Amino acid sequence: MQSESESNTSFSAIAERLKHLFETSMEYFQLKVFQQLVFTMSAFTKIIFIGSLILFGFVFLCISAAIAIGEALASAALGYLIVSGIIFLLAGLLFALRKFIDRKIIRKFSAVFFNKNH
Repeated sequence: MQSESESNTSFSAIAERLKHLFETSMEYFQLKVFQQLVFTMSAFTKIIFIGSLILFGFVFLCISAAIAIGEALASAALGYLIVSGIIFLLAGLLFALRKFIDRKIIRKFSAVFFNKNH
């Protein structure tokens, strides 16, 4: 049998190892949270900058297309109406595909979050 001092030593060693495991786990968790926050902020920043440039380009493209169609049909209003109709059709298509898009985004980010691709 173990003596009381050996038992206390074993208990102290186990307690010390558990403390070390807890501290290491907390450090890992903090690094993981930091990694995810940086990834999210980086993705958000890129989406804002690139998205705003694409939006400006799309607006000017739509305006020029509406003017060109309006000149071809001899009616500026009809040109703007056709372009806006196309935009609404695209919006409707994206709305219809929203669940498919959601699933793709969730799969992509869950793979990154849970390190399946790393």
